[in-house]
Amino acid sequence: MGESTNNLAIEPTTTEEVLHDIHLPAFSNYKDAAKIAGKLHGRVISRGTKIQRSIYNYINKSNKHLDVYHEYNIKLPKGGQKKIHKIDIIIIDENNVRAFDSKGRSFNSTYDGQKILEEYLGYINILKEKFPNKEVEYSFLKQGWNAPKGKSPTYEYIEPRGMKVFDTYEFMLNNYGVSESELVDKVEIKLMEELREMFPNNIQNSAMNETIAAHEREIIVLKQQITVMNDTMTSQQEEIDSLKQTDISINTIVQEDKLVNQHQDTDK
Repeated sequence: MGESTNNLAIEPTTTEEVLHDIHLPAFSNYKDAAKIAGKLHGRVISRGTKIQRSIYNYINKSNKHLDVYHEYNIKLPKGGQKKIHKIDIIIIDENNVRAFDSKGRSFNSTYDGQKILEEYLGYINILKEKFPNKEVEYSFLKQGWNAPKGKSPTYEYIEPRGMKVFDTYEFMLNNYGVSESELVDKVEIKLMEELREMFPNNIQNSAMNETIAAHEREIIVLKQQITVMNDTMTSQQEEIDSLKQTDISINTIVQEDKLVNQHQDTDK
């Protein structure tokens, strides 16, 4: 059989259990942000490579084929820019050879379907020369291909023109009894462990940071309440001052009335 690996042998758990205590570091400038973004993007790319390896491992361990190879190189004709083409997974049986390239969910709308078709038909011809007595097929395994909005104009163009496109998860389930969870979970858990190693200080301080943030939110609320109370007290004081002025005015009127009455009595 082809190459075998146990790189994905890790303790079973869930992605959520690993994810809950990962807090990305704060940054104050573009360089820090770019560095962190680069690390995260690297994990995204690594996810695709690891899922590809996981696909190979399950197919290889199924013992359903004569040979299974991972990242199988074929030499290209001289004169071109590329010297070799690397096939992600190739399955060799008695009467046929099936080559697969593993693709993620994302799409690049700048790809020219016709150029890609011509490129891969060239690879098929090379494989036919290499395996003259076998039927050759080259296909794509595309994650989420049959999901809603999972299609791409590029792959829709090449699919009826000599190349097949399979939904990765359906292909693995229908042909090898491997579910999406079995294919992906260990990969994603491993990536989350790598993220934990990248940001250890933030994981250790995450609880403290959350506590501080909670206190800061409480302080903001208290400040708002104090502002409201001050405004209320100011309004109440203005009412008291107004009442005092009214009381003074009333007292003045009463005193004036008394004086008038006294003068009237004296005149009598």
